[in-house]
Amino acid sequence: MKQLVVVPGATAVADDRVVIIVQVNASGQVQVRDLATGAVSTTPASALRQLPVLERKRLDLTGLEQTSDADWQQARDREKAVQQLQASADVKAEAGRIADLMGVSERTVFRWLAAYRKTPSTSALLPARAGAPTGASRLSPQIESVIDEVIRDVYLTKTRAKKEEVVRQVGLRCAHRRLAAPSRKPILARLRALDAMEVAKARLQPKEVAALFETVPGSYRVERALEVVQIDHTRVDVVVLDDEHRLPIGRPWLTLAVDVCTRMVTGFYLSLEAPSSTSVALCLTHTVMPTPLAQSQRLALLVASMGHPPVHSCGQWP
Repeated sequence: MKQLVVVPGATAVADDRVVIIVQVNASGQVQVRDLATGAVSTTPASALRQLPVLERKRLDLTGLEQTSDADWQQARDREKAVQQLQASADVKAEAGRIADLMGVSERTVFRWLAAYRKTPSTSALLPARAGAPTGASRLSPQIESVIDEVIRDVYLTKTRAKKEEVVRQVGLRCAHRRLAAPSRKPILARLRALDAMEVAKARLQPKEVAALFETVPGSYRVERALEVVQIDHTRVDVVVLDDEHRLPIGRPWLTLAVDVCTRMVTGFYLSLEAPSSTSVALCLTHTVMPTPLAQSQRLALLVASMGHPPVHSCGQWP
């Protein structure tokens, strides 16, 4: 069983009741809301337990943590009304009285009763959200089948087809079957929802998948100075202005060479041009050239080392 993480929005068990954590206080007390009744209470963090896996699968917790206090209060009012209706000897007359009192129709009151009998909890009487449920698909099963087919036959292959090709193929196959082609948005949403590892296994070579997802054993050790020098690029948080008109030209790029063993800057290159192989070459030139030359050129950074490192590690540039 996984360890319970006590954070707002997490689901747990307190006093044999399924609750959602609302707030964690600095004193160690946790404010929780009972999922069945909507009641809010405070309990020690030590009294919370992880929700069993089997119970988690049976519960539909979608959106409950986002339910407002006003909606919970409305659900509790409905529950009280339904309980009065169940205890009444004249159900028809009591349903009419509740309908007049709460400003709804008798049919609505009986719908509440049916929902409460099916699931006797406050959450069963929460106001319905407007629109389609989160994650629900509005496409027909035939179009869903075409999208699945194209993803399997075109996208999840070693040819590494682009997403636009998937959209195009879906349109062609829908036209062939005389179906209305969906827009790009639901197709791209389906691609984004795919498991990243499964996509990599289908589209990449085994070595590429291993490099992305598998842990490499061992450690990276550097024993002496200048054994390994790493080079990377970053944009400086400074805007360069034009000398004459004082108009902004842009932010310069700084290329740094850093010795891994000593963490010392061995060279640099500053330019308004985007990083490239030229930036790396000029940075390496500054790394290996004598320090007095750097001072004679009035460079901003005084480098306290010079020499030829045997290994260079460069970051990628755009």
